[in-house]
Amino acid sequence: MNAAFALPAVRPGAPPVDFALARQHMLDCQIKPNNIVQPAVLAAIAATPRENYVPADLQDRAYGDRNLIWEDGFLAEPTQCGLLLEHIAAAAPHHVLVVESGAGYVAALAAQIFNQVTVLFPDVGPAKVALNNYAKAGYSNVTVKSGLLQRGWSRGAPYQAVIMAGASATIPDSYAQQLSDGGQLI
Repeated sequence: MNAAFALPAVRPGAPPVDFALARQHMLDCQIKPNNIVQPAVLAAIAATPRENYVPADLQDRAYGDRNLIWEDGFLAEPTQCGLLLEHIAAAAPHHVLVVESGAGYVAALAAQIFNQVTVLFPDVGPAKVALNNYAKAGYSNVTVKSGLLQRGWSRGAPYQAVIMAGASATIPDSYAQQLSDGGQLI
C-alpha cells in the first residue's frame, strides 16, 4: 500500500511550494516504502523535478500520491513511475523505448539510468515541451519522436526494453516485435 502524501493546494497569497522539500517527502513517504531500492532509480527520482513535466496549474500537485491528467497529457503517480524503472534497472538495458502519454517524466528518469533513450509521444506539442525540458537538463542521450503510439518506433529498434509510461487497454504487437532477444516489455 502506498504511503499517503499530498501537498495542500496553493491558495492565493500562500507561500510558494518548496519543490525540493516535496521531492524529498515523495522519496521518503512514497518511493522507498514501496520497495523501490535500485540506487540509480532513487538518484534519478531525487534529481528530477516533476513540476517541470506538468502544466503550471498542476505544479503544486506534482508530488502528490495520485495520477495527474490534463487536456493533452498524463503523469502517473510517483510510485508507478518508479516501479516501471525498478523492474528493468537491474538488467541495465542500454537502449530503451519509452512510450509516453504526454509528460515526458519517465523518459527523463530513464535518461539518467540508461545509455540511450528513444521517447515516443502521441503529439508534437508534448514532444516539444519534453525536448525543451531534456535540453535544459542536459540529457544528450534522448531522441524524441512523435507518432502513433501503437506502432512504436521501429526505426530505432531493436530495444532492450520498451516502457509503457501510460495506460493502454492492449499491448500492441509492434512493441514486442521491436524488442531485442531477451528484451523486456514493461
